[in-house]
Amino acid sequence: NKDVMRIFRTIWFSVLLCCAALLTAGYAYRLAAIRLDALVQEPVLPVLPLSFFPYEIGGWEGEDQPLRDTILEVAGNDDYIHRSYQHPELGYYVTLYVAFTSQPRNMLGHRPRVCYAGAGWEHDRSEPQEVLLKDGESMPVLVHYFHKLVPNQTRIVVLNYYFINGDVSTDYRDFSGFLWRLPTFSRDQIRYVAQVQIGSVSSTAAISFASEIASLIRPYMPVGGADKE
Repeated sequence: NKDVMRIFRTIWFSVLLCCAALLTAGYAYRLAAIRLDALVQEPVLPVLPLSFFPYEIGGWEGEDQPLRDTILEVAGNDDYIHRSYQHPELGYYVTLYVAFTSQPRNMLGHRPRVCYAGAGWEHDRSEPQEVLLKDGESMPVLVHYFHKLVPNQTRIVVLNYYFINGDVSTDYRDFSGFLWRLPTFSRDQIRYVAQVQIGSVSSTAAISFASEIASLIRPYMPVGGADKE
């Protein structure tokens, strides 16, 4: 029967097309996996280790605050610093956390409104601010306000921003798309994300410290779209 044969040939041709597509997809996946493994093994790193960041900045005095191994394992950063800084003359006290990763997906779950909520803090509001830098320029930041009722009523402020390929951003959605969940393969894609968090009980202290350190952190960041040195 010619009709049956025609239907059979059509089905067989469709099966062959599907097999060819699967083989092509499998080959492409293997190539991507090889390149992915190579990039994971050789991550983009800061120009200098973040541990070189100065402890004395103007009137601020810093001290390392080690993080637990469990926190470091979950964060999955390629480099980080976590310190407290105080300004005895002004009576200011802040904590500084800078986390650097060449795998943007690692940073998505560690923004303030996720981490602090997970630790029992209630989010009150978030406000965009412009921080005036030492050179007269300004930089956008996002200031989050939290409170906790137990064991005692406490309020904190968390100033947050990101370096994404050298550019400053306050919006995690700039690196949260599907393509940014993998290490990158070209100059046009995101090669690294560095998060800067400054915590304090005073927004004035946090903004003052951000103004002091912004120009000092930037030189640690790799050039935006260039290849690794």
